[in-house]
Amino acid sequence: MQRLILDVKADVEGGTSLHEALAKHPLYFDDLFVNLWKRASMPVPSNHSWTRSQPTRKNRGPEEEGEEGAVLPGGVLVVAVIVTVVLLLFVIPQFESLYKGFGADLPAFTQAVINISKFLQHNGIFMAIALGLAYTPSSISRSAPRPCANSSTGCRSRFRSSGPS
Repeated sequence: MQRLILDVKADVEGGTSLHEALAKHPLYFDDLFVNLWKRASMPVPSNHSWTRSQPTRKNRGPEEEGEEGAVLPGGVLVVAVIVTVVLLLFVIPQFESLYKGFGADLPAFTQAVINISKFLQHNGIFMAIALGLAYTPSSISRSAPRPCANSSTGCRSRFRSSGPS
């Protein structure tokens, strides 16, 4: 193993890319692993967007620059919350009934997860309503038209730089 690491290190120090150095050892690194490193080292185009319906970077105002990067993490967060809620509502109660059959005391962390599951089962609807009400005003204010949205120059006139536009 030490020899393998030293060989890969020597190849990388000699100017070979990491994925090429790993590919020289197919017994230890399969094609999937090598291709993952190859893709990770590729540059991402600056005009890449997650949705095609967004305007191009040239046509967007300065206030829209940060919105593109928030789409994917927001989606991941929503999926993670949904999966966690499903686990707490449906899977954990099954484990609880299994643990009751053992008749032994549960570890503190396991008992805490079961207590969170019970709390969510009894109060989850109220929490969902509260979150829905808390989210509604912010979504309404975000959908309101921006002050410069209808002007022919957009907001660029307020943010004019010294160079040509």
